[in-house]
Amino acid sequence: MRRFSIFPLIIVLVALGIAWWSRSRGLQHDADATAFALAVVDAVVADPPRRPDLRGTDALLRDEVARRLAAVGNAVRAGQGMATVTVVRGDDTPRADGSATHTATVRIGDEVVLVLRLRHDGDAAKIGIVGVVGGPAP
Repeated sequence: MRRFSIFPLIIVLVALGIAWWSRSRGLQHDADATAFALAVVDAVVADPPRRPDLRGTDALLRDEVARRLAAVGNAVRAGQGMATVTVVRGDDTPRADGSATHTATVRIGDEVVLVLRLRHDGDAAKIGIVGVVGGPAP
């Protein structure tokens, strides 16, 4: 009679549990980053514009990010088109070198006008912008 060992089954079940937890956490981070990017853009395109919540953004970047976001809001209110935001995963995991966990692309019509590099360190309240590329003329 052959003996059945339960340990391989336990190992497989634990691995499946870890994979499920990791995937659900990644999906939650994606949703958090999308909500952050939408809130930031929504604030600047509102009429009248509101101040975007940039508290998780590095202090050295805050003024430049705010200036470029304001230019997006001005372009939308000037009738150049509607702003849309697309968020995708970024560089992988956050590191001290300024890598981004997500990238938010802001378009007015079909034109990419701004790219925000976002970092999600695990706390949705502390999502910040670690880089910005482009921006319409102010």
